[in-house]
Amino acid sequence: MTDKFEENPEFITLSNFDLKRENIKEIYNIDKLIEVIPEILTSDIIGFDSEFISSHIPCQFPEMFILQLATRNQCFVINVKILKKKAVFTDFCREILERKNILKIGFSANDDLIYLKKSLGIENLKCNNLIDLFEIIKLKKKKEINLKNVCSLFFEKKMDKSEQFSNWGQIPLREAQIIYAALDAMCLVRVFEILSLEKEFEYQEFVKNYLIN
Repeated sequence: MTDKFEENPEFITLSNFDLKRENIKEIYNIDKLIEVIPEILTSDIIGFDSEFISSHIPCQFPEMFILQLATRNQCFVINVKILKKKAVFTDFCREILERKNILKIGFSANDDLIYLKKSLGIENLKCNNLIDLFEIIKLKKKKEINLKNVCSLFFEKKMDKSEQFSNWGQIPLREAQIIYAALDAMCLVRVFEILSLEKEFEYQEFVKNYLIN
């Protein structure tokens, strides 16, 4: 069956980001997580995003269900709902965020960090070496922009956001949800790669100028 993300030429697909389906790994238990930890922690750059379900209770934070991480050539769709009470997962999240040799790329990243802290029950979780593409693009393009428009701006294709408000609590996720989550995270890596190649900056200068912390 042809996936809907490959049907419409107007939308970003895996091939636009040099990805295949086998480059996306679903992490829904501790064994799978332990298997991929070395690969993730040896990456120099990680794009991260999350999917959550908004609470209907006033003043209560949305609950994070999925954390998606992207290296330069792999995506990891991690089920936070299942793993959040496991010490291995908590330690893994802390290790990624606090490592200074891994550049973290987010989009309105502070929101994702807040939701992750609340989901894990860790208030003192610190993120080192963080770049927020939202702030860079807003500064460079002189306008407010969302991730959907970022794809149009940099790749001349739209990001299909039809899965954004789907049921992220279901197990297993549907194939369309998995691909959507992976594209969201990999988009951040690919946009950063494009921006860092612009002639006005050397790579290290670019990173230094836009680091949040």
